[in-house]
Amino acid sequence: MHPDLDVRSIRLLPVNFQSLTSTAAAASRTFLDVLLVKTLSHTDPLSASQRSLLLPVWFANLDLEKIPTSDQLEDMHGGSAIVEDIQCAIISVDSIMRLRLKGDVGTSLWPRVWGWFEFLEMHRNYLSAADIPLLPEIDAYCTFITFVSFVRVHPATYDLMSTTPQFWGFIVEAWSLIPQMDDTAGEAAEAVRAIMLHVVAQLLVASKASPDSQILAEMIEAAGSIDHLARLVLEFIRVTITEPLPDSASPASYLQNLLFFAIGAGVCQDKESDMTSRRLISALCELDLNRELLSVIFFLCDRSDPDAWIVLGLCVWLMRYMVNLSRPNMWLDALLQRGLLRALILVTHRAGIDSDEVEPRLREPLRAFLRDVTSGLVYYRPIITFEKAFKEAQGSISADTFKDHPLSADWKHFLTATRDLLDALEGFHSPSFRTLKACDNLECGSIGETNAMAGRCSGCHTFYYCSQECQKIDWKAGHRNCCASHSGLLLAEHDDPNLSFKERSFLRALVHHKYLKERRSICFKQVQVLAAHPADSETSPLLFTLFNFDRCPPVVKVHEVGNLPKRVADLVGTDSAEWTDIVERAERDGGYTQLHGLCVRDGKRPRVWVIPLRTNIPLIHEGLKALADRVRLGELSDKRALLREIRRVLDEEVTEIH
Repeated sequence: MHPDLDVRSIRLLPVNFQSLTSTAAAASRTFLDVLLVKTLSHTDPLSASQRSLLLPVWFANLDLEKIPTSDQLEDMHGGSAIVEDIQCAIISVDSIMRLRLKGDVGTSLWPRVWGWFEFLEMHRNYLSAADIPLLPEIDAYCTFITFVSFVRVHPATYDLMSTTPQFWGFIVEAWSLIPQMDDTAGEAAEAVRAIMLHVVAQLLVASKASPDSQILAEMIEAAGSIDHLARLVLEFIRVTITEPLPDSASPASYLQNLLFFAIGAGVCQDKESDMTSRRLISALCELDLNRELLSVIFFLCDRSDPDAWIVLGLCVWLMRYMVNLSRPNMWLDALLQRGLLRALILVTHRAGIDSDEVEPRLREPLRAFLRDVTSGLVYYRPIITFEKAFKEAQGSISADTFKDHPLSADWKHFLTATRDLLDALEGFHSPSFRTLKACDNLECGSIGETNAMAGRCSGCHTFYYCSQECQKIDWKAGHRNCCASHSGLLLAEHDDPNLSFKERSFLRALVHHKYLKERRSICFKQVQVLAAHPADSETSPLLFTLFNFDRCPPVVKVHEVGNLPKRVADLVGTDSAEWTDIVERAERDGGYTQLHGLCVRDGKRPRVWVIPLRTNIPLIHEGLKALADRVRLGELSDKRALLREIRRVLDEEVTEIH
């Protein structure tokens, strides 16, 4: 037992207290004896060190053997020994938890304090009905968490507390009361709330709660569900940035610990526990985490808190996680509507501080976000919202805004990529934009307006025909054997319910815009790949041109269909019946079809759609093949000369559609 709990330390008290305290610590004590010590200690104030000398009294009255059993509770009545023990324990728990104790005394005190505190709170309703006075719930939890804050600094005491079953459940109970404190804590509400926020934040980050931990399971059980725990996280953020706190409080520190907890407890999937099978981050996202993250950014960018940049980095990291997680970037649209672009500008200015520490914690998340966010802007809804936000921000963002900033190159790539996307959007909205389709009967291939097509295959919803006759011809030619396989690569209507007709049309328009913008360069790459093919081969290789919008800036690469890089082959699924049919049709098409693909971020991983380029005549295909033969024979070795020849080929009057 700790020396401070030895009853002999009572001798160090003033003489008028010694007899009273000895009586209150004795086995034969009564409730009035204990109450008298507490009352006199307040009416005849003792110093902080002297109040600590009363510990033996409170310790003696928290004997765990005196905690009533359920049967004893049922039989208790006013004036009984059980009631006396409970009343003495109430005074003792409250008195101990209001002392500033040395951390090392906590290992001896904790089992008794916890045992009685747990009993009193678990039976609060029953005891209150029996007219046993208890502290109001919010006061009880405030004193409990204050006590925890004093003794947790001692490692052995913290280990003992944190491994006590249901300890973390009581922390969640205390956490849930924070929003109510402005109504119930009186004039000291701000200070008490700050203490609660501080301790809860410190304990959360110290908990090391991961998705498969017993700690997180206790928290979820106390909260009621993972959604309720997520609501507590969001409420913590709101209180921290909206409610008044003392000047000494550190909102950035509280938020930092909270976000570390949310990330640690929510990013990884627990494969064993049903309780935590829905990740905390996912629950937070569904409950509008994006709104709170942006609020935090605007709040901290308006303050001089030295720890703000750490929290800003966490916010950017979480927003990037959300954008990459969603399909197809639904949270990006919400973030943009609520001021994402303005927030990125503010955070970038904050990241301009000349500090080695800022580099990994803030600049790296910003770099990654600027790189990744463009992959979400390939979708119609987000790019529409971005267009509006970009116009509103033009006064504070330009090519020279971050000219001398450490993130200057990253912003340059971002602005280049987004301006290209906005150009594609402008073309898509242009009155001259037409939605064209090519007849999928390979013997026809005529190109016309979508609404002029006679029909679409009712099975795959992917192939179009200019007449019923063409549809019958193509069905007999082989489509009947492959119709059911067309469900993932060709932007079919039923492939993804989140992709409306306009979304799919914009994706095709985006590929076409990129193709027309880099047409000569793409054809140059195609000629090079064709020229590298063995001269003695009977047929030229079929090419697959991939427009990779999962990169910033987007890149275009040309591959042989029969020699795709493993990553690309895995994305398109080269062993699927759909891919096989697409390739076979292009090989039979005689140059009317080029296989183009669009790679975008779709949820957690990239996704590729095949968006064929169709032409009304195969002149470009034949011209590029002829140039490849000349390159192979050494007749065209100069790059500029080859580009001039490619320009002549592209000058042919050919209709091209995606």
